[in-house]
Amino acid sequence: MPRISLALCLLALAAVSGRAVAVDLYGGGADSPAAAYVGDRYLATQPVARLSRDRSIVVPYEFFSIAELGNVQPGRTPVFADFRNRYPADAVSYCRTGSGFGKHVFNGQGPYAADGDCAPNAATGFSALSARPDFIGNDAPYSLADYDAFLLNLQAERGAVVQIPVLAQAVAIVYRDGNGLPPGLNFTTETVCQVFGGNIRDWSDPRLGLNLSPPRPITVVYPSAGSGAGFALSGFLQNNCNGRFDLPAAQFRQSADFVVAVGDALQRYSAASPQPGEAAAVATVRQTAGALSYAGIGEALNQGAMYARVNSFDPATLATPNIAPANVLVGKVLNNGTIGDAPGTLSNAQRNCMRLIAPTAPISSAYPIVGVSYLNAYYAGNADKAPALRNLLRQFLRPIQSNPVDPRVALPSGYAYLDGNALYRGMLNAAINSCIN
Repeated sequence: MPRISLALCLLALAAVSGRAVAVDLYGGGADSPAAAYVGDRYLATQPVARLSRDRSIVVPYEFFSIAELGNVQPGRTPVFADFRNRYPADAVSYCRTGSGFGKHVFNGQGPYAADGDCAPNAATGFSALSARPDFIGNDAPYSLADYDAFLLNLQAERGAVVQIPVLAQAVAIVYRDGNGLPPGLNFTTETVCQVFGGNIRDWSDPRLGLNLSPPRPITVVYPSAGSGAGFALSGFLQNNCNGRFDLPAAQFRQSADFVVAVGDALQRYSAASPQPGEAAAVATVRQTAGALSYAGIGEALNQGAMYARVNSFDPATLATPNIAPANVLVGKVLNNGTIGDAPGTLSNAQRNCMRLIAPTAPISSAYPIVGVSYLNAYYAGNADKAPALRNLLRQFLRPIQSNPVDPRVALPSGYAYLDGNALYRGMLNAAINSCIN
């Protein structure tokens, strides 16, 4: 039976039976927050599944690996599974494709569409029921080019882009220990800058303090499709390394595209290995002597990868930040590392649905490389799914009246909710209420 026909039959049966019609939300995108969103059961599938969804979602039927929301080791409930617990009529499906792919699907940029397959090795979409997703996960916030693509393809249909910050996540420097490299390696800001700037190319470099004999070349592995972890790392490099430690003043630029972010430093590496995504980059590091990469701490921990401390701080420990409302920028996008207005002809109500945490906002007082994960949805055209979408976004905000009890699920190590103060919560709740229509 065709996918849409089966879905319509199920909806008709629900209406006839007098039950409230269930709402299934289909999304995809960023890899980094997957441990918090869906859990790690996808690692137990063969091949490893891109698609994780609530067990109640049975359409579209797929022949490839699908993981249920949850964790291999019980004891923690992922956010999207908790959404089902709170709203039993609703459920979530999520395809891990990376932020760049997710934004292409969301923007209607062919040849990808949400109703394409979320297959393990050749994703063409999110395995949704329609060409448009209900939301995307995004840890490289909307740029001018991203928003322009949306306006060109979907403004008439969906109005504007909604962007809500939902989580903070530490970005780990992952490497393969052994062959003289110790577990728990400690980098400093300077050595992180020197390695990614191409000035330290061998593990025997005395600036690393490992007392190793050469040659032990460093292979820098990176996601070629761009990633939110790369966006966060490049922001750290731009803010802390440019013009310091014998590096040029414009060496690094904040970008999800690693090649753009590091510029000509790429040519100075002993070796570089592009991989299709964060998960593949971490897996490659684990199999390659002398390799080094970066990833959201959730992916590193899920795969059991070795990671470094930075300035003696462990990325697996991240406190809830207290984001000042002044650091929540309204109606702004990032344009080649700088902040600009959301483009196009938009009403004030539409423009104000873009919420961006300022790149210079102090998110962590300890571990220094931290990224922000966002959820994006459409301003218009959500129809009967609008209430469920609003509730999904509110999963990440402590209810205003909840003090001192916080009813949200605990997050995995290295993640944190962003709503450390009531003004922040109130600001984002207002945006959610007015922007999902």
